[in-house]
Amino acid sequence: MDASITQRGSLVKVEVKAVDFLITSFNAINCQNFSQQFPEASVLVINKTSDLLAISQEINLLKSDASTTAMNTRAQVTLHYLDGHTSTLCLSKFGMQQDGQNVTNNTKLRTLLGLTFP
Repeated sequence: MDASITQRGSLVKVEVKAVDFLITSFNAINCQNFSQQFPEASVLVINKTSDLLAISQEINLLKSDASTTAMNTRAQVTLHYLDGHTSTLCLSKFGMQQDGQNVTNNTKLRTLLGLTFP
């Protein structure tokens, strides 16, 4: 993963926007169009220090994943760092992207973000 992403300092807030992962759509929804396609998405803000530390540890474990291709985004997560930078995670039922790059799926991170599905 890009060192600039993992070395930006402490997470100060995580904003999770999500819809039901089982919702179907005619076309795949890419990360950039998530908010436009799902304006009714629920929003969860995480700012508890222990939760932010756990999330940060899992983010630092993310690795590039060339095997993942198209995303059908059902959650968009904005990571807010102490230095003012932000990073975006997008999640589909089976895949993840960080700042537009496919990354390995991380079940523990999904759980920490409240994004598990049956």
